[in-house]
Amino acid sequence: MQRVEQLAATPPPNGTDAGLRLRVYVDGEPAALLGAVVGVLSARGAAVTDLSLGEPTLEDVFSHLTGRDLR
Repeated sequence: MQRVEQLAATPPPNGTDAGLRLRVYVDGEPAALLGAVVGVLSARGAAVTDLSLGEPTLEDVFSHLTGRDLR
């Protein structure tokens, strides 16, 4: 949750809406954290336009472990 708060507090480049895309990886039940994540983002003035739950793909795991995208 601390990382979500840090990202939400970071201003977008050049003062524009950067269209931040955020993925949260959790152990356990992700639905239990949804309210808290949306609350932190909303408190910082972020408009949440899409929210979904899903299992990580192989590409997600690669990106998470290496810190870089395949593309």
